[in-house]
Amino acid sequence: MGNTDKSLVVFQDKKIRRIWHQDQWFFSVIDIVAILTEQEDRQTARKYWNKLSQRLREEGSEVVTNCHRLKLPAEDGKLRETDCANTKSLFRIIQSIPSRKAEPFKLWLAQVGYERVEEIENPELAQDRVKEYYELKGYPKDWIDKRLRGIAIRQDLTDEWKGRGIKGEEDFAILTNEISKATFNKTVQEYKQFKCLKKKSQNLTINEVACIGFYEKPFLKFERVLHQHLETFPKSIKVFISSMPSWINEKLRVTRAVKKKLKYNGDILFIEHHLAHAASAFLISPFKEAAILTADGVGEWTTTAYGYGKGNDIELIKEIKFPHSIGLLYSTITAYLGFSVNNSEYKVMGLSAYCLVS
Repeated sequence: MGNTDKSLVVFQDKKIRRIWHQDQWFFSVIDIVAILTEQEDRQTARKYWNKLSQRLREEGSEVVTNCHRLKLPAEDGKLRETDCANTKSLFRIIQSIPSRKAEPFKLWLAQVGYERVEEIENPELAQDRVKEYYELKGYPKDWIDKRLRGIAIRQDLTDEWKGRGIKGEEDFAILTNEISKATFNKTVQEYKQFKCLKKKSQNLTINEVACIGFYEKPFLKFERVLHQHLETFPKSIKVFISSMPSWINEKLRVTRAVKKKLKYNGDILFIEHHLAHAASAFLISPFKEAAILTADGVGEWTTTAYGYGKGNDIELIKEIKFPHSIGLLYSTITAYLGFSVNNSEYKVMGLSAYCLVS
């Protein structure tokens, strides 16, 4: 995106100037008008907008009043004031432009309006559509279910606060800060500073992310899997034959799969599994330095490790290698009790509190 305060977006190979103002993006109205009316000259587009804004005022529309005169780079490279509008105001302006390019937007707005009326009559439709939108974005079912439960819990909490007389936005912010402080030892603002989030709402597109870290090294893990099969050959031949297609077509092609699924063009970094565990625990913690212990079934070869974290650096000092694994023992017990492995271990953890000691 470049500069976070002034930037360009591209629509059908046409550049649209925008600026971050009052905690939201404002877009150049002239650029939008030029695209929708298929005007190559900004001066012609400016004249069109002048006539359109006059007609909107006469109709009693407040959309022109809601536009802001903000400085954007002009054709001569200098910063000059021009009419800018946020997304809501732009949708209203687009509705007033007779253009074949504007027609898809108008149809979409009509569809959204119709769906909103349906949701008012039947609120359950709103939840169904939320699930549908997340599915279209490619989120897995488990993630969607957890997300919806989280939304419901937050709504219950908000209703509880309202029932106890909390009304103003400032009151909600204070309570949210208290929860954040108790949970993460940082207020919301302190956490934003810790994460270097400058905006009030830091919404990034996927290609504004510098890089993506993947939680294991597939080829190193494949080496261990092959080693297992060779050690137990010929007993392992059936499992070997059934597992190889998924390895060759999917698990060893993570870079391609991630980029395709997320529509991502940046770099993907592969991190050893237990180092990823250590990083996910230490780097988001409030501690500047700490001892770190990781234990699970098996990563590439490592099953348990301990090390030390300081600042942004983590060093794993000692590792226990496969097949020695406390985690795999736990998975075996999970399977013995009839629960699914790599999924339901948490159920065994919960049930363990109810065991009878004899």
